[in-house]
Amino acid sequence: TASVTNDGIITVEGFDCSEAVDLMTATATGLSGDAAQTVAMEFRHQLSKVNIVATVEGGNCTVTSATFSGMVTKGSYSSSAGWTSTITGSFTNSEPKVLDTTGIDLLDDLLLIPQAVTDQFKITVSYTLDGVQMSQEITLPNSISQWDAGQSYKYTLTFKGNNIIFTVNVASWNSSTGGIITVE
Repeated sequence: TASVTNDGIITVEGFDCSEAVDLMTATATGLSGDAAQTVAMEFRHQLSKVNIVATVEGGNCTVTSATFSGMVTKGSYSSSAGWTSTITGSFTNSEPKVLDTTGIDLLDDLLLIPQAVTDQFKITVSYTLDGVQMSQEITLPNSISQWDAGQSYKYTLTFKGNNIIFTVNVASWNSSTGGIITVE
């Protein structure tokens, strides 16, 4: 449920990341309405984009199941107060993913509520490496302490021999897909 007050405060109640594509907002204040004028409205992402990508270096690896859990997935947003959120959730994909050296996205784009990254955030992967079935639970590294709105976080698992190497890349979320989108 979304609402906007006369003074431009945007409120979104009961936002559920598992059902969301994106949440963007824009406001323009200080307009009298006495004369027609162009209104500049810069839309901003109010979510963080997170990707879990896997690669393999040497050997053959197929991820048979991936789960990312522990993060807040439901909450409410106010342009004057930010996010309030309390409900945690998880995302799972059980479709086998054959890894290569370029990287395969295990869970597609996750558009999540901005939040502190804690040791409760876990990635659990079941995989076959050179014919041997294994499973590993990985706590998200604390090199990133916060997911911020409008930022993109790419966590990469590299399967290399008996090791899994974990890296993270942070960038502004400024790319778009899907062509022209009309906002009414």
